[in-house]
Amino acid sequence: MSVFTLHRQNIFNAIITLLALSAISVIIIFLDEHAFYAGSGLTLLGILLILFCCKFYKNRNHEWWKELQNEFRYYTSFAWPIGAGFASFIIGIYILILFKINTNISVTSHIISIYALFISILLTTLGVHSLYKKTAPITNVSLLLKDLTKDLKEYNSAGSKIIIAYPALNIGYHRTYERYNGIPKYSSYYNFYNSLCDIAKRDDVTIRIYTYPEKLYEKLWTTYTENTAKNNIDKQKMIKDSNDESIYLLEQFRNTSKKNSDCFVREFHPDRFPQHVIVIGNITYLIASYGLPMYKEDQHNPDNLKTKKFNGYFDGGEHEKATLLSYRHEDPNMAELVYEHLEKHYTTVNEINGGVE
Repeated sequence: MSVFTLHRQNIFNAIITLLALSAISVIIIFLDEHAFYAGSGLTLLGILLILFCCKFYKNRNHEWWKELQNEFRYYTSFAWPIGAGFASFIIGIYILILFKINTNISVTSHIISIYALFISILLTTLGVHSLYKKTAPITNVSLLLKDLTKDLKEYNSAGSKIIIAYPALNIGYHRTYERYNGIPKYSSYYNFYNSLCDIAKRDDVTIRIYTYPEKLYEKLWTTYTENTAKNNIDKQKMIKDSNDESIYLLEQFRNTSKKNSDCFVREFHPDRFPQHVIVIGNITYLIASYGLPMYKEDQHNPDNLKTKKFNGYFDGGEHEKATLLSYRHEDPNMAELVYEHLEKHYTTVNEINGGVE
C-alpha cells in the first residue's frame, strides 16, 4: 500500500488545515496596511486552537498530556490542529513585534515566507511519520488497537484470512478498564471490540483463533489483576468482567465455526502456545509480550490434557502492566508463512498430545 493510501486521513486533515491557513493569509494580505490587527487576530486564533485541543483531551478523561505526546509522536492527524494553533500564535507574535519596530512594514512578504517554511515542515513530518510507522514498533496499546481496528475494517473482503494467536482475545481490555473504571464508548478497546465482533459474524473469511484454554482464563485474570491493578479499584469485579469478556469473544467465534467451515477456534496449553501474532489480510502484527503471568504446572498434580484438567497456577511476575512491542508488516508472503506455520504447529502439538491441544 502506498504512503498516500496509508495516510489518506492525515493528508486530508493536512489539506484542510493548509486551506484554512491559506484563507487566513488572504485575509492578512487584504489587511496589509493593518499589521496590528492581523497580528492580534492570528495570536488570538493560535491561543484558541491550543486551548481547544487541550480541553478536548482533558474532557475525554485521558492522562491528556501523555496522550497528546503520543498523538504528536504517532498520529499526525491529531497533531495538525494544535500545530496550526502554534504556527498561528508564533506568526501573530512575529508580526506584532515587527509592527512595534516599524509600523510601515509590509506583512505579505513575511507571511508568504513563513507559511512556505511551515508547509515544508508539515510535509517533512508526514514523510518521517510514514518511515517511522514502517520501521518502529508500536509500544502504546491504544495505538495498537486503533491500527488493528482500522485494518479489520479495511482488509475484511471475502476470502481474506484473519488469524489471532494470543492468550485471550480481549487485548487491551484490562488496561482500558482500569484507566476508566469501565469501557467507555470512545475508547480504542471499544472500537476494536466492535470490529472483532463484526468479523466473528462473517462466514466468508478464513478465521483461525488460537488462545489459552478457556478454563485458564479466570486464573490468568486473577493473577494479572492481583499483581497489576490499582488498590482503589474493585478487583473482584474487574476479574469477573475480564473473564466474562474473554469468554464472550471466544464464544462469538465458536458460534461462527458452526456455520463457517473455514473458521477454527483452537485452545493451546500455555507451555505449547505459539508466538503471539495477528494476521489481517496481508498485514502481519508480530507481538512480543513482556510481563504477562507465566503458567506453571503443579508438580504433585500435573495437568491432564485429555480431561482438560488444569491444576497449575500463574506466576504473577512483574507488578506492572504487560509491555507489548508490536511490529506491523504488510507482506502477503509473510502473512501466508505465518498461516502455514500455525497450521503446522497445531498439527504437531495435536500429534504430541494424542489429539488434544
